Amino acid sequence: MRRRDFLGTMAGGVAAWTVLGSDRTCRAEEDPEARGARPNILFLLSDDQRWDGLSCYGNQDLKTPHIDRLATEGARLDCFYPACPLCCPSRGAFLSGLYPHQNGVTRNSDKGLKPGTVTVANLLGAAGYATGFTGKTHLPNKPLEWGFKDTLREPGGPDLERHAALFKGAGDYIEQHRKVPWCLWVATHLPHFPYLKDPKFSYAKEGLKAPPGWPKGQEFKTGEFPEYYSAISHLDEQVGSLLKRLDDLGLARNTLVLFASDNGYMHGSHNWPSKRIWYEESARTCALARWPAKIKAGTKSPGPLSGVDLLPTICELTGAKKPAECEGTSMLPALTGGPPLRQAAFAEFIDSKEGWQMVRTPRHKYVRPLEGQKPPKKMGGNEILYDLQEDPSEANNLAGSGAHAKVLEEMRKQHADWIKLTATTEAGRGK
Repeated sequence: MRRRDFLGTMAGGVAAWTVLGSDRTCRAEEDPEARGARPNILFLLSDDQRWDGLSCYGNQDLKTPHIDRLATEGARLDCFYPACPLCCPSRGAFLSGLYPHQNGVTRNSDKGLKPGTVTVANLLGAAGYATGFTGKTHLPNKPLEWGFKDTLREPGGPDLERHAALFKGAGDYIEQHRKVPWCLWVATHLPHFPYLKDPKFSYAKEGLKAPPGWPKGQEFKTGEFPEYYSAISHLDEQVGSLLKRLDDLGLARNTLVLFASDNGYMHGSHNWPSKRIWYEESARTCALARWPAKIKAGTKSPGPLSGVDLLPTICELTGAKKPAECEGTSMLPALTGGPPLRQAAFAEFIDSKEGWQMVRTPRHKYVRPLEGQKPPKKMGGNEILYDLQEDPSEANNLAGSGAHAKVLEEMRKQHADWIKLTATTEAGRGK
């Protein structure tokens, strides 16, 4: 089966940037008209933010007016899944367009991308883009090793002042490179625990309603939601400052702004505390895209999309050469109002004891243990099949239902085909 056929079924003030080399492809004095209409790329990556962690996804308690602009003025992606609901593996997949079992980043540890892995920064640099990274790396090998030409120096741990400085530095980078094509990757610490509560954004526990993704019939306990919401509203304010910077510089129209999270967070949904599990609150994230020159305002994309799709999307938009070893497919058709090129999104959590893999089609979700492993206790059996159209709370496992035997076999086949297609060599390249 051909791959194509398969996919179709800072601290404060002026930030200090480290620049590698003196023979940069892009120079500030170049005429911007000489580069044609290629868009700038601004990728905003939040941390541990559920799909319903924005008001534009129906969360009536949460105030995120600035990030909501990206949905109002661009596209809201309603079925977006990082390649793994865990920080490091998710980030490795965003960078490489490869799944965790291929690129070598399978858990939060000291193991980084496999040597020789091509990243989006490598490709954009070769295509003539200035490439910058700021914020949380969360991988042992660092942005300059991933191919980014510039990286922001960040002393100390996260706090509100430093987080605001991170976005101020991001705006400075954009202004410094406004005359050349640029890609800036901003990886915020928020809203990851411990929550940076902003006094300007206070949420009382009393009267707080269950977020849209809370399982139907489960008692809602506010827990840490007030602190989590405060951190998100602070993040929203900083994103707003960066969007204003784009407006003031006249760069908004031809800048693709992508906002997503590395994974979701359960916060007690299904009686699960954190992440690393296949439920929607963990595996699915918010994702927005704005590019006024091409994306129609108010677009909603309901079909499955994946974190590995970031790299090929950016390649298509910028003219960068997509590597042969890439499992993603461009999101551009979905972003511009059409159907996605893929019919299923895949995700996995690789663990020595309770690992699993997932297939998500427009209607169903299928989960099974890693080959040779016992099913995770939470699975309650050898397989899971949910009908998310009829059962969005994922309460009823249909894997043992005779009425759904045909769907189960189809999902098993999609999983088997994916495993065969993405089998890897020791070098981490697709066969």
